[in-house]
Amino acid sequence: MIRSVAEYTVREGEGELDAVMDAVARFVAAVRAAGPRTGYEAYRRGRTRSFLHLMAFPDDAAEQAHREAPYTGEFVAALYPRCVEEPRFTELLDVLE
Repeated sequence: MIRSVAEYTVREGEGELDAVMDAVARFVAAVRAAGPRTGYEAYRRGRTRSFLHLMAFPDDAAEQAHREAPYTGEFVAALYPRCVEEPRFTELLDVLE
């Protein structure tokens, strides 16, 4: 299993947070529909503009398919211009494996 986390903060501005919230909802629904064995959760840190996404892919092929999927490109196009800086991705390793 491949696990990672993405973290980002949405910049201030009229409608920016609402646009990201809508994009996240569409993206998570698309990920879950496309990859039933893929785990994907998105969280907002309280009432802040900071977000955390947890991802779990069954294998490298599933992760690559996710990266290349049209819904991922659409999400990136909606999200990245609204971020204070580009999202940070961190690989998560199970300490018991």
